Amino acid sequence: MEIFDELSRSVKQAAKQVEEKTGELIEIGKLNIEIFRLEDARRRLYRKIGEQICKEFAEGQAFSEIVNTLCLEVQEKNKLIDEYRVKKNDLKTRGNEYSSSNHTQADSVNSNEQAADYSGQEPGNIN
Repeated sequence: MEIFDELSRSVKQAAKQVEEKTGELIEIGKLNIEIFRLEDARRRLYRKIGEQICKEFAEGQAFSEIVNTLCLEVQEKNKLIDEYRVKKNDLKTRGNEYSSSNHTQADSVNSNEQAADYSGQEPGNIN
């Protein structure tokens, strides 16, 4: 019977350790979530600060040389973004025009093929 008592104590002790570890893991998980939430809030604040500085820089406000340089880089990136958006819209517009013209041609080919199916003739071959 001693073996069963010993085994029972070992199982109870292992279960207690698992319970403690699980509690620790849950607490660590909660802390990780809270840390992530706070870091995200901090990133949003940094972004707001940066946006405000860039706005003031664009209005003529001078800052330290480093900040001024970074603001100039932001302005350059904004200009490139605007240029790329215009190019993208041009490509979309051209793509839509190309798609529409091909769609119209494809419709006429499909119509001819359907007509041929009904008449037993090849498309475009009128006898």
